[in-house]
Amino acid sequence: MIRIENLSHDHDGVPALKDISFALDPGQKVTLLGANGSGKSTLLKAINGLIEPRVGRVLLWGRDVAEAEKDKEFRRELRSRTGLLFQNPEAMLFNPTVREEIAFGPLHFGLDNVDDRVAHWSGELQITDLLDRSPHALSNGEKQRVCLALLLAVEPDLLLLDEPTASLDPRSTGWLVDFLQNLPTTVITSTHNLSLATELGERCLLLGEDHTLLYDGDVLALRDDLDLLRQANLVHIHDHQHRKGDVTHRHYHSHDWD
Repeated sequence: MIRIENLSHDHDGVPALKDISFALDPGQKVTLLGANGSGKSTLLKAINGLIEPRVGRVLLWGRDVAEAEKDKEFRRELRSRTGLLFQNPEAMLFNPTVREEIAFGPLHFGLDNVDDRVAHWSGELQITDLLDRSPHALSNGEKQRVCLALLLAVEPDLLLLDEPTASLDPRSTGWLVDFLQNLPTTVITSTHNLSLATELGERCLLLGEDHTLLYDGDVLALRDDLDLLRQANLVHIHDHQHRKGDVTHRHYHSHDWD
């Protein structure tokens, strides 16, 4: 379904990704893990076709995403079959009401049963009571749910989520994790939060601060590899003082693993 071949990219000469290669099968749930600035957002945008990598290829369903620039039909297919949730949901909202936001995609792509799609996905995302409100007047967590609903209303084959829990409270984060696991869609979710890595997918892609792919494999195995996590700047060493007694020692710490 997805094949990334030797992908490299930079922003005005500043490296963002270096020689990234991997492949995904339909239905997989994958965590894209890395420290801030490692290239997670750039990789998701490249997969979605929003940026064209300087080197390498992104293949979706056997076709190079770069072809969408000149092939209007393929560009339309790409937009309908992939959905990218931005870190800032505000950037995705432009309609007067939540109802119109969710309906926009199905209407744009000429899909049927638009009202049914709005009703279904607003129900699934638990935002039915928000349908006639302005999306710009909602909380960050509510905006995230609206954006997920508008993406899912066109029933994409591939869902790309860029730090979707960054603005969510613990209850909303737990709900989102459960919701994503039950989706039949292929999902790649980026995060720098180690405690969520095992919850968002069994497979983990780890980007290093050097913008290379440091690891591709089972997330539980990665959890126990302190050297690799330290290399990726996801664990650190600092003085730890116990509350009871005058005891101080140094050890690896992440603040995130459960």
